[in-house]
Amino acid sequence: MEMKKNIFIVIAPILSMLFIAGCSGKTSELYMADKAASINQGTPLSPEKGETFTNSIGINFVYIPSGTFTMGSPTDELGRNLDEIQHQVTITKGFYMQTTEVTQGQWKAVMDNNPSYFLNCGDDCPVENVSWYDVQEFIRRLNNLDGTKKYRLPSEAEWEYACRAGSKTSLANGNIKEGNCCYDSNLDAMGWYVSNSDGGTHPVARKKPNDWGLYDMHGNVWEWCQDWERKYPFINVTDATGPQRGWFKIRRGGGWNEYPRFCRSAYRSRFNPDEVDSHIGFRLVMNPVEVSPETIEPKSEPTIESEAPVVEAENFTLPDVTFDFDSSKIRNQMLPVVEDIVAVLKKSSKNIIIEGNTCDMGSNTYNQRLSERRAASVKTFFVNKGIDSSRIEIVGYGETMPKFDNSTQKGRSLNRRVEIHLK
Repeated sequence: MEMKKNIFIVIAPILSMLFIAGCSGKTSELYMADKAASINQGTPLSPEKGETFTNSIGINFVYIPSGTFTMGSPTDELGRNLDEIQHQVTITKGFYMQTTEVTQGQWKAVMDNNPSYFLNCGDDCPVENVSWYDVQEFIRRLNNLDGTKKYRLPSEAEWEYACRAGSKTSLANGNIKEGNCCYDSNLDAMGWYVSNSDGGTHPVARKKPNDWGLYDMHGNVWEWCQDWERKYPFINVTDATGPQRGWFKIRRGGGWNEYPRFCRSAYRSRFNPDEVDSHIGFRLVMNPVEVSPETIEPKSEPTIESEAPVVEAENFTLPDVTFDFDSSKIRNQMLPVVEDIVAVLKKSSKNIIIEGNTCDMGSNTYNQRLSERRAASVKTFFVNKGIDSSRIEIVGYGETMPKFDNSTQKGRSLNRRVEIHLK
């Protein structure tokens, strides 16, 4: 009897552990099934950091929790651009981000075509050669396929937050060691770029992921963001998004043909939303619950980047006003921008500085006069709208060489603008 009792004492805990393990496994299966069903219905259980989800066509997502991070780059970061002003951003709502870039196979499953230049790379390679508007159509069809509105592109802030995965260095796994064409060991571990890509894209998820389980955030293909281009503020921001209208859309991450500096977490690139290229793709974000606004934006005549007027005018970052080639007349598509600036100025007691720029069209004298005429045309507009001229100071750039590389489209655009600053 004593022996039987001892045997029971030994076996009972084992049976108990087996029972618990069996129940735990069953509970986990039921939980994940319940989770998948609830996500599809738009009312998921509360997700946790690192939790994954696979949708109806095999796109994998990982949950990115809410949080606060420093967006932009420090002034001493190798390869840094001036538009990477550091500022604190708080993201109040977590989201699911696709673990890889959208592949050619996934695109074909939704669109029944394949626009990619690198067709021979295969279904596991990122789709490319897609415009921002093409991507919006993909999202519209995918949402219809799942009977939802939860899929979208990430905002620029969400993209950098997810790319960094808690890091503060130029890459998610450390700093770049080479700014331009040379081999970089840190970037080589994370992504495909000019020194290791052999001139084309590669299958996704072949390099090391970041700490949040995201692959190819550095290199392979550039990734479209939802935002129109904006100037970074000098203040803390919550749930940062781009302006309501603009001229260029933001793309992030660098591509197979880029130098290390362009693949940094903080690097910003703008691109015409109508254009396509063999190094531009995208990845999706999925909301944990349904969203009310439509994902797709109507295609319309674009206007230059602008920030919508805000109540706190003293902290507002004023947008630039751009001009046509060799012209000092404010373009018609710029009128909503300068109207917005007037609205902001009327809420502010500060003075403003208008700084003209030019594209190195001729002599130093010519450049000086053109930049001053551009600034003067903006001042005249402001004065005619009721802004006291004593509040406005004009500073002409007037150098023979422009501020930005005039051989590139982006450089020429930046050189044909008037900068407006609160003083």
